[in-house]
This record gives sequence, C-alpha cells and structure tokens, in this order.
Amino acid sequence: MEEQRRSEAKMIKTPVALLDHKKVPVLPHGCRPPISESLIILSNVDEEWPNPPLLPSTKRAVAGFWADFVDRTFFPAAIKIWRNKVPGEELESGKKELLEALKKLEDFLGDRNFFGGDSFGLVDIALIPFASWTYS
Repeated sequence: MEEQRRSEAKMIKTPVALLDHKKVPVLPHGCRPPISESLIILSNVDEEWPNPPLLPSTKRAVAGFWADFVDRTFFPAAIKIWRNKVPGEELESGKKELLEALKKLEDFLGDRNFFGGDSFGLVDIALIPFASWTYS
C-alpha cells in the first residue's frame, strides 16, 4: 500500500512539472521535484553520478558556455529549417545560422575527438540530436 502511494505521488508530481515549465524532457528524481530541461538534467546527472564526469571541474565553465551555445543557436536554426521546406528567407536564414554555429564549434574542437578533451562530455551530449544531420 505504501509503495502504491509513493508511485501515485510521483505520477502527480511529473505532470505538474510539465505544466508549470512546459519543458520536456523531465527527469523524475526520487522524492525530490522533477527536473526539466536537458542541460539542467545533465548537470544533475553529473552531480549525482560523478564517475566518469560529464563536466571535468577545470573545464566546467567552458563546457557550460558551449552547451548553452548549442541550445541557443542550433535549436532555433533547426526550427527555421524544419518548418520551412519551401525555399525562402527564413529557410536560408536558418541554414546560414546553423553553418555559422557549426564553424564556431569546429574552430573550438580543433584536432580533438571530444569537446571535453580526452573524454565524451556535456557538449558532445548536447550535440547528439544533430548527429544525424552530419552523416554523409
């Protein structure tokens, strides 16, 4: 009976987070309130399960900057491209913004395999939704 009440409490909390913040994904987090937004979830995962770290401490600010850059530039440009299948100003604007963002990321990445240096980390994870766009 106690377990059923806990399960119901979790189900009640999760939709409230969705309605209040209108953000997806949402991570139910034990007895705590659910966490929404991808980058916030990743930061929480990094704190809760620190090995291997997604954000090495010496590079935390830099990784946070570039992950935020991906959120602020890639997603708006992608929306312009996805919504405008017919050639026009907005489609071309989206393509230009995405190419400029890719160039900046490429310059920052340099010869490294991962944005975090030797290991896969936060910026690499933030770019996963766009990986299929670069397959050729």
